[in-house]
Amino acid sequence: MLGRHAVNDGTKLKPAIVFKRKTLPKEKLPEGVIVYTQENGWVNERVLLEWLNDVLFKRPGALLNKKSRMVWDMFRAHLVDAVKAKLKGRRTYQAVIPGGCTSVLQPLDVCLNKPFKSNM
Repeated sequence: MLGRHAVNDGTKLKPAIVFKRKTLPKEKLPEGVIVYTQENGWVNERVLLEWLNDVLFKRPGALLNKKSRMVWDMFRAHLVDAVKAKLKGRRTYQAVIPGGCTSVLQPLDVCLNKPFKSNM
């Protein structure tokens, strides 16, 4: 699950969900939620590149192409060359949280995302 993200000015980005399946569900999903599928239910390079195009680069003000910073953990998909190049092309620079520090530096990942994922 990609979850819900915010921009430092408080703007909320569109929520996104990754379903563990090959095709989109036939059921009607909530309006405004971006849905991806992946056989294992993981965010991989393809899903992350789609999310960058569908969500991050469509956020309010993104067309101004101002410098920005993406803070995220050392997850493999965050560190592949294609993702780095896509971010750099949009003047978005990465700050990577060192391994083992997610629980300290990303408290929402622990107190919101983990229980949500467990219940799903």
